[in-house]
Amino acid sequence: MKTLAVCGLAALLVAGAAWPASAQTDRDRLLLMEKTVQDLLRRDEEREKKVRSLEAEVARLRGRRLPAAPRKTDEHDRGHDHRHAAPGQPPQSGHDHDHAHGPGRKPEGEKPHGHDEGDVVWSTPVGDGVLKLDRIGLDLDGAFGWTTTSQANVERLFAGGHDPRRNGFTLRSVELSFSGSYDPYFDAFVNIVYQLTPDGESKFELEEAWFQSKKLFEVATLKAGLFLTPFGAINPVHSHEWDFQSQPIILSRLFGEDGHRGVGFQARLDLPTPWNSHLVLGFQNATGETQASFLSSAEFYDERPIGGYTFRSGETNGLSRLVYFARFANVFALGSGTTLQLGASAMFGPNATGSSGRTIVWGADATLAVPLGNAGKLRAVAEFAQRRFRAREQEIDDGAGGTIVLPQQTLVDLGFHAALLWDLSDRWTVGARYEYASSRGESVNQFAGNGADPFRGNRHRISPLVTWRFARLARMSVQYNYDHAMFLTPPAERRSQHSAFVNLHWKFGLGAADHVGHDH
Repeated sequence: MKTLAVCGLAALLVAGAAWPASAQTDRDRLLLMEKTVQDLLRRDEEREKKVRSLEAEVARLRGRRLPAAPRKTDEHDRGHDHRHAAPGQPPQSGHDHDHAHGPGRKPEGEKPHGHDEGDVVWSTPVGDGVLKLDRIGLDLDGAFGWTTTSQANVERLFAGGHDPRRNGFTLRSVELSFSGSYDPYFDAFVNIVYQLTPDGESKFELEEAWFQSKKLFEVATLKAGLFLTPFGAINPVHSHEWDFQSQPIILSRLFGEDGHRGVGFQARLDLPTPWNSHLVLGFQNATGETQASFLSSAEFYDERPIGGYTFRSGETNGLSRLVYFARFANVFALGSGTTLQLGASAMFGPNATGSSGRTIVWGADATLAVPLGNAGKLRAVAEFAQRRFRAREQEIDDGAGGTIVLPQQTLVDLGFHAALLWDLSDRWTVGARYEYASSRGESVNQFAGNGADPFRGNRHRISPLVTWRFARLARMSVQYNYDHAMFLTPPAERRSQHSAFVNLHWKFGLGAADHVGHDH
């Protein structure tokens, strides 16, 4: 019994001694487990950072023209080697000439171009996006020709700033452009133009500078900055992308020599229709030479007084002193590759004749494209525009101590142009355009009626054209013009004049093939 008691006591002593050792081991195990969990969490965080870094590096390297895997998309690649097909038609791959955006070539209902990351000039990750320089472009446009009239009349007959406007050589434009984007948020575009005037004077101007959001909710884009107003078939298109060398007569009258553009804001909304359709709404400042029909500038009125009225400066002191514009455009697929594009545009705002002077400009345009199989394709482009210019009554000095009263009236100017073009092949296009412009309401002051006003009198023009694309990014065109104008008064001048111009255009650049996000 005594032995059993001794053994029990010994067991209790051993257990009492072992319990602290067991408790110490459990604490060590708990600390080790906590340390292991912390190490695993830290490794996961480092691995996630490494993945994000690798993703950004891949995006940066793709911007350096590393080959990317082929991908399917419902938008055109910006770097493809073909010219735009007619509206609504799929692009024809393998074409051997430049990326043209002339009227009748890009459907207005088409979504903006996608970006092929292998075509950008430079890119770098910034925050949660990628900053890109998509293109640096240089367009050279010059002409040589002759006319049967004087230099002063040439500048009146060809009133567009990029028209061939003299006998001999004309440097129509040298355009330097930069396209960029901050994916996936917005695109940006800057266009700087150099011209040599008919008098030999150098002229630099900032033609466009804007940024535009990517698609919001897949249906809307917002644009802000200096941009060409989306009016009709020709005004939103840069001159080096026109089919014909000269600005349509009616657009020169309504918008001045440089077309209608300004600093402002616009919103474009894709509409839920069975066909491609969109609506554009926006507003711009009403002042400056590029706002000819609105508040304009004193310099513009010195050269081209509308109806003989004088310039009255007006301040932009409220929302009523801005120019508002709208455009509704649709593209219909008619089968067998044939497409019809229909558009309607309108603008309204104050004009420079006084505080209650107002202007409304509206127009409609249509483009039909018909593929002819091996015989190429036909394109027909037509546009009508009208301006209602409500002029205030004005009193002006007659130069002899008296005054002349210019009556309050509404001047109406209207006109249209219609062209038929046959793309015989990738290299050759032939076509012709007819233009007409007229007016109602009498020009006053220095003009003895509309017939003496070179920017309101009746006009006709017929212009046959031949274009040869002799290289992928170069083309030559020959255009003849028959002009009949009322302001050319016999017998000193013949009302019918003739001219012919050879135009050469060459495109250079790095990066994407055309303007990023520029939705002509």
